[in-house]
Amino acid sequence: MFFIKTIFSIVILLCIFSTSVFASEKILDGNITIEYQKNDEKLALTIKKMARDSFDELNKKIPLNKNINLEIKLCDKDEFRKFSNDQNDSIQGLAFSSENLIVLKKENIFRNSKEDIVNLVSHEMFHIFLGNSIDKKSGKKLPRWFNEGTALWYSSGINEIFSYNYQNSLQTAFLNDSLINFDYIEDSFPNNQEAMTLAYAQSLSIIDFLVKNYGEEKFWLLIKNMTKYEFFYDSFQNTYNIDFYSFQKIWKINNSKSIYTWDYYLSTHINNFIEVLIGLVAFFVFISMHFRNKKKRRKLEEEEN
Repeated sequence: MFFIKTIFSIVILLCIFSTSVFASEKILDGNITIEYQKNDEKLALTIKKMARDSFDELNKKIPLNKNINLEIKLCDKDEFRKFSNDQNDSIQGLAFSSENLIVLKKENIFRNSKEDIVNLVSHEMFHIFLGNSIDKKSGKKLPRWFNEGTALWYSSGINEIFSYNYQNSLQTAFLNDSLINFDYIEDSFPNNQEAMTLAYAQSLSIIDFLVKNYGEEKFWLLIKNMTKYEFFYDSFQNTYNIDFYSFQKIWKINNSKSIYTWDYYLSTHINNFIEVLIGLVAFFVFISMHFRNKKKRRKLEEEEN
């Protein structure tokens, strides 16, 4: 009986301990709430400051019509997957503008440097502001490529967008004329990892091209105009005096003739070609040595006989 009571007491203590360790904590900073587990307090405080700076900066560029209460939730990998339909582990954050909620996966959040978190928070914050700048009851809907491309542009591409995989994907698509038609990524991005990578890369590319050619002031005017016109493409044409499909052709022609040429592709992949060449030389040397040794063995056998 004493043994059973002891075991029961231990179980109770463990439950109390685990509850206290994994209990949710909250930090309030005006209209921003950070929800986290107790052992993530240092990370939560870091994100709180970044979120406040990002919110205040964006509010100058895209002033909201009403004050919003924003919640940022820090999750482990398993909890994060409850919010995401995509099982891609490379996804680090999600924004739900309809709920004014940002969900961040705390694992690997310091991928390279502290700058990664700044960019991640800025990226998700941009989604929140973009969603709130559109009258949700009017039925207005932003193209997915524009939503993602602008958030990537604002957050400096979140680092990985400029990585080898993204740039290689974009180069190959321009060279092979295999770019995804923007009509196909207007509602959603492909589930296939390779196609999804290209969708993100060209979404950033066309926004970056837009800002470089027309200026950042015109870009923020486009965001403002989206509250006036019912459809995104009307806002685009009224802002830039060109329809999007004509602009898309200019973007494609310009990139095809400049950066994404075969000589550029070869120069940026020279190390890969050298590695392949070394591999081929090593293979032929191995084959040559194999047949040479085989010939020597055969000659020795004939001499012995």
